[in-house]
Amino acid sequence: MKDLKRKVMILNNLTSPYVSEAIIILKDYDPRFDTKAILDAERIVNEYLNKKNERPNETVRLWKKILKSTVLLAVMASCFIIGYLVRR
Repeated sequence: MKDLKRKVMILNNLTSPYVSEAIIILKDYDPRFDTKAILDAERIVNEYLNKKNERPNETVRLWKKILKSTVLLAVMASCFIIGYLVRR
């Protein structure tokens, strides 16, 4: 069996107002890189929070696309109906 040295880091002093703790499992642990691992973990948490905060904007964009498509279909249908009635 392969000898794996893993370390679990519990970060509880994050700068985020939303996350109080993060648990990070390091694949290959090297004590020389503790500071870098902590900085990377904070960066990952911050990126996750930024993406989470952007999701409502994506939802709004989706609804705008749906609304534009619906309006376009309504205009096309009314043009078709008006053209049909004029030809009669």
